Amino acid sequence: MKRKKARDQKREKLAKVIESSTKEERLARRASIAAEAAARDEHLTTALREGPRIGIDLSFSNDDEESANSAQETASLAKQLNYVYASLRRREISVQLHFTSYQGLAAEALGKGGANGWQVYRHAKPLEEVFKLEDIVYLSPDAEVSLPSYLLFSPHTELTALLEFV
Repeated sequence: MKRKKARDQKREKLAKVIESSTKEERLARRASIAAEAAARDEHLTTALREGPRIGIDLSFSNDDEESANSAQETASLAKQLNYVYASLRRREISVQLHFTSYQGLAAEALGKGGANGWQVYRHAKPLEEVFKLEDIVYLSPDAEVSLPSYLLFSPHTELTALLEFV
């Protein structure tokens, strides 16, 4: 309810600004919005083509499609990936996103969240078939060894980080 109220207040404020502005100001604002959208689209296209690869393994979410827990976890995964993609759109990160094992509950949950329109790579195949094993660094919250920070931030490192959301 708070979000709806905040959204409505934002719309009212914007309507007042538009109403009180001149035609030239409205045209300038429209041009500014179009330029922002073009820059965002260019960033997404460049990231998709040239950015470091991050593969997100969705296979766990398709393991037990009958479980209520699985549905809840998959919805949580979709929400987390929305945050990741929002960061990409805001140009906070510049990476290629690859969703592996993109099928079943995961694909359905992400599709409901608008992921079908995202500029990402979607692979129905499992990660082992999408990436060469020697290029993979599998990141997991359960890992016993930390990944050195220089690997994460070096522009010369050709790695595919596969994130496990569990």
